[in-house]
Amino acid sequence: MGRVNLAVDDALSQRLAELAKKQNKTMYAITNEALETYLELSKLGKNREEVFKILQLFEVIGFISAVPVPETLLDRLLVLTVKCSKEETFKLWREQGEVVGQVIKAIAPTLKELASFSKELEKFLPPELVELKINEEEGELEILLTGTGYSYEAAMCTAEGIKGFLKVYNCEVDEEQISSGFVKLHATIKT
Repeated sequence: MGRVNLAVDDALSQRLAELAKKQNKTMYAITNEALETYLELSKLGKNREEVFKILQLFEVIGFISAVPVPETLLDRLLVLTVKCSKEETFKLWREQGEVVGQVIKAIAPTLKELASFSKELEKFLPPELVELKINEEEGELEILLTGTGYSYEAAMCTAEGIKGFLKVYNCEVDEEQISSGFVKLHATIKT
């Protein structure tokens, strides 16, 4: 077994000692687990910040009881549900948007924090592009999403979900541009 001396600051050393005691492990075991985890993350091309964002995303997914569904299946189901009851489908998407908005608002309580949070999670979200522009002086917000499904119906559902989401942040959509795979919404920020 190789031996390496590691230097850590006092606060970190104290936290490691407390964790080792709490888990009934040795400092040797705790530091080996930590180093092994770091090496595995590096091998996967992930860094600490990305892992924390992924974990936050999984918390949101768990809180809303989301399940993974192949995007082509979801798209086809959305086309069918919109054909059956457009108004009811849109209402459901707005309601779920509000639920997701409440969860995200606990993580990112302001619009500026939301913009930063969405940028950090962009590579983990289904849309290919998520752009959020906020002009608080003018009381305006613009959201641009691409990769929102294959059909016009999927894009419309996405727009309705975003409307519900924005309601939580006291924003009301007043303009929309929607096409297959594309959603652009302009909203007024209510004070």
